[in-house]
Amino acid sequence: MITHDSALLAKEAAAVYGGLAFDLGTGELEVPRLALKTNPSMLWIGVDIRPAARPRSFPSVLSVRAGVETVPRLFPAALADLVTANPPYLVEGAGRPSPDPDREARRRGGPLLLYRFAFAAAHLLKPGGLALFSFRKGMEDRVRTAFRASGVEPEKVRFSGAAGVLAGRRTAP
Repeated sequence: MITHDSALLAKEAAAVYGGLAFDLGTGELEVPRLALKTNPSMLWIGVDIRPAARPRSFPSVLSVRAGVETVPRLFPAALADLVTANPPYLVEGAGRPSPDPDREARRRGGPLLLYRFAFAAAHLLKPGGLALFSFRKGMEDRVRTAFRASGVEPEKVRFSGAAGVLAGRRTAP
């Protein structure tokens, strides 16, 4: 299922040209699939701790089953032009749970999970590479802080309804 967050991320990602992109917490590979429709030259690697519910094969998309905290052990530093992520935005035990157990699991994480996503993105990005993270209204400051802590300088924010995308560039290591 394509979510509003995924569609917003993919729209921003499709405008980026380069050779290699990663989608952290990729789920069903929605962002790479949508972005490839507009920008078919990008090679994507989707990383998610859970296997896709409906495994599919897509040209130019490699799916890796792994947690974001293992990214520095799995991939060399500074190889991506673009990293996208729709990190879980609810902390365990807070807020109303989703009736869909899979969706609920993808929306929640520990209080440091956002930082794990940001540090994985910073590890993967070439200097000057672009990170695009989606978030819910009210989370912008948390995402900016995570970006800065990891060495990604926040740039612009785009909102569409209750969702936003923060863009940031990897500063030199």
